[in-house]
Amino acid sequence: MRILKYGLARFRATFIQVTRLLDKYFQKYPDALVDSAENESFVSIVGECLLPCLSYFDGSSALPNEMWNMLSRLPYLKRYELYALWKSTHHGKDPGYLAMHLSVKKKSSNTLKRLTKDNVKLYGRKLSKIAHCNPILVLDHCINLVEGYDNLIDPVLAILKYMTPLSLDVLSYLLVDHLLKPRKRLKSDGTNVMHWLQSLASFISVFYRKYYNVEIKGILFALVSRLQCDEPDSSMDLIVFKKLIEHMGGVEIPSEPTEDQMEGFAGGKTLMVLYLATSFTMASI
Repeated sequence: MRILKYGLARFRATFIQVTRLLDKYFQKYPDALVDSAENESFVSIVGECLLPCLSYFDGSSALPNEMWNMLSRLPYLKRYELYALWKSTHHGKDPGYLAMHLSVKKKSSNTLKRLTKDNVKLYGRKLSKIAHCNPILVLDHCINLVEGYDNLIDPVLAILKYMTPLSLDVLSYLLVDHLLKPRKRLKSDGTNVMHWLQSLASFISVFYRKYYNVEIKGILFALVSRLQCDEPDSSMDLIVFKKLIEHMGGVEIPSEPTEDQMEGFAGGKTLMVLYLATSFTMASI
């Protein structure tokens, strides 16, 4: 497989057969990756061959679904490891891969430029066809746009309903990747949160509320890891937790408590329980 590498993209039937064989193998031996030798061989086959070859195929959803049937049997950490390896291949030196990369990037950029709330169905279907076999490139560009323009959160979330389960899982990895990037989280005044973090937090919370079948363990593990580190601005990631509680828990937490709210919290346990039951409003869903 290492010798064949991207050449497997020329043989669709062989690609499907290899994917189905791996699916059956992990169905029969779910703990096969405990062995370091088998783990290394698997990462080499899937991360360096199958996933990059998937990017060469057309916009059909059949092949991504075949791939997801196999990947869904793996824990999220192993899937994220494979996605990271897949993403790194986009910076390779293979001429054919670079040509495909530029073509997909141009198509997705032109489609996203025309995306509005009124034409989500039309351009959402077009973008999903591009993203079926190239979710890393397309969805990474979508997140970059969301971080810069929060008015695109709703249109981008709307087009995700046309995506495959593999694309949604890749998006969950990309959200973790963007959240863990070493970037400034506070503005120059030292008090206000950067715009990109506010937009990303809103997008993450609404995404996991709307597409609740997507595994949320990855983003939660990343947030806990960030809060446990010694970086001075790591506590700013609490805004993501706050948004998740508001949207997924259905509870709107007041950012600036009123005098009545402060008096409610100043009482005993019974008063606090009664206050919480009557004062917090259900978040809009």
